Amino acid sequence: DFIVIKNDDIEWERINLTQELIQEICTRHTWIWSDWLIVISTWVKTKYKYVVYNSAWRRGHMWGNWIRCFMKYLMENDLSDEKEIDVETDKWIINLRREKELVIVNICQPTKILWLWYDNKKLGDVFLIKAHDKTFKFIPINVCNPHAVIFLSNLTLDELEIEKYWKYIEEETSIFPEKTSVDFIKIRSAKEADMRVWERWLGETLWCWTWATA
Repeated sequence: DFIVIKNDDIEWERINLTQELIQEICTRHTWIWSDWLIVISTWVKTKYKYVVYNSAWRRGHMWGNWIRCFMKYLMENDLSDEKEIDVETDKWIINLRREKELVIVNICQPTKILWLWYDNKKLGDVFLIKAHDKTFKFIPINVCNPHAVIFLSNLTLDELEIEKYWKYIEEETSIFPEKTSVDFIKIRSAKEADMRVWERWLGETLWCWTWATA
């Protein structure tokens, strides 16, 4: 769930976009409810730019879902009739294009997590992490944000008490200085897999485009 607003409107209404206000706006049952608040702001390096906050006042860098909502907002409010645009985020410039009602994102090329505590010499290196009573093999992958990809072998997603381990792994800042999203996957076949995703700073999410890329 995303709320999209223009920075011009915030300034016009003289709204002080504080952490407390964002938390209030994003509260379920009393306000709009949202995981993230997207602010379309003044462009600098490109024609389009956004800044994103969650209710914990964290600024996000890139999520596949919200950048598609950003493009949809431009389209529905007649702010752009271009078929392809570059969007500036806090860290990257992301390419978007539209085909009729579809919004297609050119997500970052998967890379190593450069600030990872481990010495991952190449993409796909496997490491171990101990979380409570279990030790998991994980692959660190950066796709505009960090992911710890964990393939389960002996257990299914239902058999593993995932909630017990998620937040512990996310907050293992001795390994992930900027925290990490955590992806548990159980392979069914060459074409099928089950997954559950814990998004960094947010919690469990139903779907994550950068997870799919990772």
